[in-house]
Amino acid sequence: MFEIRNREDLYQLLLDQPNGLPITDLKESYKDVEQDAKKLVEEQRAYLIHQPELKDHILFPVVQDYQISVLPQFVQMWKNIPLPDTVDMENQMREAGLKMSEQHETKKIRKEPNKEKKQKRRRVIKFTNTHMLDTLDLTKDYVPETS
Repeated sequence: MFEIRNREDLYQLLLDQPNGLPITDLKESYKDVEQDAKKLVEEQRAYLIHQPELKDHILFPVVQDYQISVLPQFVQMWKNIPLPDTVDMENQMREAGLKMSEQHETKKIRKEPNKEKKQKRRRVIKFTNTHMLDTLDLTKDYVPETS
């Protein structure tokens, strides 16, 4: 739990954590932290990235020192690159002797059928205080001696 109470506190905390913070960790801080995180993203002061492995969203600060400018001509060249249709690309790859990579699916762990477990027998074991046999008779109730 972090000691934050508003959007500005959240932003300052993000600046101190350049590796980002999971939203689930932030939820414990105060009630409206999710709305404030979304507002920071809308204001372009933070990035919200989904992590499927963690099944969570990570909030990162936008740090101006890391912003780089790209010449507009390179941006235009990037946008002008034609993307092939997935069907055409698959056919072209087959013609070239290549295979499409399969998407990695999470492996489902198969549960083995429940085998009947043998129940352990409980043994009744009597313990005797053998060192006390000659001084005490454990079969009688204790009655304190009166003087």
